[in-house]
Amino acid sequence: LLERHLTKEYINNKFGHADLKLMAVGFSLGASLLCSHLGKVRENTRLHCGVAACAPWDYHSFGSSMSSSFALLTYQPALSGSLLSIVKTKGQGLLERSDNEELNANVSMLLKATKKGIPRGYTVQDVERLIICPNHGHATVMDYYTAASPFQHLHKVEVPLMCFSALDDPIVGTPPSLRRWDFVCEANPNLLYVRSPTGGHLGFMRGPVDELLGRPGYLEERIIKALDVAVRQPTKKPVRRDVPSQLEEYHLHTL
Repeated sequence: LLERHLTKEYINNKFGHADLKLMAVGFSLGASLLCSHLGKVRENTRLHCGVAACAPWDYHSFGSSMSSSFALLTYQPALSGSLLSIVKTKGQGLLERSDNEELNANVSMLLKATKKGIPRGYTVQDVERLIICPNHGHATVMDYYTAASPFQHLHKVEVPLMCFSALDDPIVGTPPSLRRWDFVCEANPNLLYVRSPTGGHLGFMRGPVDELLGRPGYLEERIIKALDVAVRQPTKKPVRRDVPSQLEEYHLHTL
């Protein structure tokens, strides 16, 4: 979807402004998709800049976090339930378009299981194994996690990108070490990494009084200020360090 709609041709045809400054803000899995998209299309993007907040930078760490006893009791039922609801509403259309026997068998099984409601006991990893892996050609969930992890694409991003993480985020898992962030930000000056000791998953609340009064939290303020600066200042092409091959080898050994 991102690669189809966030192209120069599509945006120019849609809005009719070749010089329109478009900015994207991704949250959680949306941030992951945004980073992967920018790294894959590189200079062929119509975006002026982007912000990625609380992305699961390493899907292996994300998967481990979501498999903990706490996550299985709290986050997993809601997330897996949402995924099964999508299968329930979109599954028949997927069956009509797909000739993948394994995928069709899994979709049919889940459609039968969700016929009278959303069943309990399924996890996000179950849906990934049954639907995402066969649909996208991944042999295992671990293969899918390796391919989908966005951190490996950051060194190829060609527009300014601000990345937020919180150390106490209970969902996305442990963020990459500061050493890895230093390495990738040194190689690609388009990147800015902001890490907070607290904030949770997209929380970043200041206090109960601020919440009651509807005041913006730290994350919202930082995003607005960053985008305001990006709009007001002229675009300058950063000088890229010539170490892409080192980064490729580094990611292979650390992901």
